[in-house]
Amino acid sequence: MAGTVAVACTALAAAPAPAHALCSVSLLSPCLQLSMPASPLALGTVSAGTTTVTAQQALTVSSNVAYGVKVSTDLVDGRPKEWTGAAYVVAAPKILANALEVARTSYDGTPTTPVWRALNSTPYLLGTGLGPTGCLIGLLCGTHDLGVRYRLRSSFSDRRASPNSYRIQVTYTADHAF
Repeated sequence: MAGTVAVACTALAAAPAPAHALCSVSLLSPCLQLSMPASPLALGTVSAGTTTVTAQQALTVSSNVAYGVKVSTDLVDGRPKEWTGAAYVVAAPKILANALEVARTSYDGTPTTPVWRALNSTPYLLGTGLGPTGCLIGLLCGTHDLGVRYRLRSSFSDRRASPNSYRIQVTYTADHAF
């Protein structure tokens, strides 16, 4: 197989419920922001029987309380699927043999041992109990960087999608609840 594979990423930041306490006043409400590189990650040309590992991507998180990050894909089994440039092919699409894998590779610049996990539509907990990043009066918040890499193990059974390509969308969700 020779062809290109693209990974599209989106971010979902759940809006935390305001904290309520009897007879006390809080000037700081829980806040959470997640950002990532704006452009899609392209794995480029992938050859049959090889393993491709991406460069590290940075997720940047600001939070004034502990948080967690989950990751999932738009495809149930996490295997990149033939893409026309506008939509997935519906009639007899080509689908790669292996799921896209993800690993957290650093936290705030400190390398962590990658634990590779095959992605699918069920959210996988990439990190929990992280933070807080520190905020001054809820306006100026510090950040944490979570480094992630993707890995794709291609198979000799994988076929070229030409003139199309393969694609999968990865979604990150940050929340104070995990």
